[in-house]
Amino acid sequence: MSRDFQFQLRSDFIGTWMSETEDMVYEESWSWNDSLLNGQGLIYNNTDTLFTEKLQIVKKLGHWYYGATIANQNDGKTVRFKLEKPCTGPYIFQNKKHDFPQTISYTFGVDSAFIRIEGIENGVFKSDDLRLVKATMRVP
Repeated sequence: MSRDFQFQLRSDFIGTWMSETEDMVYEESWSWNDSLLNGQGLIYNNTDTLFTEKLQIVKKLGHWYYGATIANQNDGKTVRFKLEKPCTGPYIFQNKKHDFPQTISYTFGVDSAFIRIEGIENGVFKSDDLRLVKATMRVP
């Protein structure tokens, strides 16, 4: 993969992405640090943080991997998903051995992102979609 792909990956992910409903907010923030993307996912409402995950996209042994670490899942270990067919367009990460999800995909628009997680859970196909918008800088 070329530097152009790495540049595109950074350009697409870097920033803060949000999805808001009446009672909760999902926020995903990404930054570039020393050849890897570091991210954090949060779900919160007005008073509480309901869910957090540490995210990472890193190149290892010639392949790009998406990692998710959730403190109270998988014994706190990072679950990795390999980037399939690196190119522009949707980023599709897969780990067919993981319980759920087995696939995480990101599709970016100008100021929007679409995330889909999918796979087999308890013998049944399941998918969840999330549309996010790029957060604008807030001035205090």
